[in-house]
Amino acid sequence: MSPVNDIQRIKLEVTVGSQAVTGLLESRKDETPLVNVVLHPHPLYGGNMDNSVVKELVHLFHTLDEATFRFNFRGADFRGDFTGIKGAVEDFSSAIKKIESIDSYQLRGILGYSFGGSVALLAGGLFKPDFVVALSPSMRLIRDFSDWDSILQNISCPILLVHGNRDSTVPVTSSQYIARVTREELTSTVILENEDHFYSNSLSHTCEIIKDLVTSLNPE
Repeated sequence: MSPVNDIQRIKLEVTVGSQAVTGLLESRKDETPLVNVVLHPHPLYGGNMDNSVVKELVHLFHTLDEATFRFNFRGADFRGDFTGIKGAVEDFSSAIKKIESIDSYQLRGILGYSFGGSVALLAGGLFKPDFVVALSPSMRLIRDFSDWDSILQNISCPILLVHGNRDSTVPVTSSQYIARVTREELTSTVILENEDHFYSNSLSHTCEIIKDLVTSLNPE
């Protein structure tokens, strides 16, 4: 395993229609061309790719010698650019096309927190990742996307839902409902005791849960 400080960081601009979003591809030269995309919380409530939970997830994958890509949804830089969850999924699609044009990178996992978790689930049904991880996803936001139910049922990889039982921003019932829509045999739900929306107490534990999932999918 290489030192974590041996990371190459490449800033990218992703064009979405007539607009552009900024992103950061982080990897090592000797890594396989697989990349995990990490999605941030709601841009209208201060969410961006430098969110502390997002950065902790990115760090986790670097300790596993895996590449990551994170980017700002439209609206993170200028509020007037926000185009809702439909636009965020479009941002994701454009970001995937961008990274796949660089050094033959291919999508491995999709992870998201809060608003980003909702986008991760929709993207998981529209693309073909190896796994999807959603921290505190919002069912209310997912419902704003047309054909959301068939999209969630189309996810064909392992799904990990993590939610705090004291989350007053997005109630834990949101993940519990999502788990009833996605394919039961592919979905694992972890309810964190005494945890809120911000993972103040359980972020390290959450990263260990994600690590267990990712390493279980690695070829022996």
